Amino acid sequence: QFVSPGGIEAMEIEDVAPMMGAEWAKVWGGDDRVAAQAAIAAARTGGTGRFQGFCPTLKGQPKWWDVIITPVAGEDGTPARLVSAGRDITKLKEAEERSGLLMEELTHRVKNTLAVVSAIATQTLNGNKTYAEASKALTHRLHALADAHDALVKTNWTATPVRVVVDNAARLHANGDPKRFHIEGPDVTLGPRGVLSLALVLHELGTNAVKYGALSTAAGRVDVSWKLDDAGEEPRFHFDWQELDGPPVATPTRIGFGTRLIQQSLGTDFDAVVDLAYRPDGVIFSIDAPLRALQRA
Repeated sequence: QFVSPGGIEAMEIEDVAPMMGAEWAKVWGGDDRVAAQAAIAAARTGGTGRFQGFCPTLKGQPKWWDVIITPVAGEDGTPARLVSAGRDITKLKEAEERSGLLMEELTHRVKNTLAVVSAIATQTLNGNKTYAEASKALTHRLHALADAHDALVKTNWTATPVRVVVDNAARLHANGDPKRFHIEGPDVTLGPRGVLSLALVLHELGTNAVKYGALSTAAGRVDVSWKLDDAGEEPRFHFDWQELDGPPVATPTRIGFGTRLIQQSLGTDFDAVVDLAYRPDGVIFSIDAPLRALQRA
């Protein structure tokens, strides 16, 4: 029977005449129409009806509304007319949707992280180490994982530069001397899974270098480099870690958690060719993988 100027503006109505006499509940679709009819029924009995529903404007603009329907009493005290007042809550609904998506993503990431932590803990504690040795190794590995998470948080878990991951590892293992590491490579970003895997691998390489390799002596150093190869059908990521000027290296007599992680985590998950060589003049580690695989979320 009547549409206020505010309603005309909110619903982008150019000509209100065709709407006069129309059934108000029909502007709502699907389940929202059921909610609208329930609100009308409540107002008809003298109560207040309220619901939230989706209804585009007459120009097609998508809108969500918080609607209150109240009765206007006639001379006999019973409802003679109903008044519908709608508040545009589109931004609120969009925020709720984003929040829901973020919670789903957070749940997914937490589950993945806990799975990684569980695997690290199981492998670290499943060996011949003393409690003190295992506790120290586990703490350091979890710190490496935390550093990788910090790097991902700063980029909103989207794409993190390789240099950030390498710099974190170098800072941890250089013992305050930046000259122990020579780092060189173009601007390349990796996805969250690639960042976590590379960070853990670099932690194991750095730990081994400090204990037995180039970083166990004052003169030793580590060269870290990476590049992209665009010659094939898709870009490939090449990464190299080379230890220099350290003590003579011997191939380990047994395969520990660190070696398994280095050889398997990137190779299995990212279809990478991984090479870990214990050469007498220094450990060499290399990765050759499709860049697309390493940049997956």
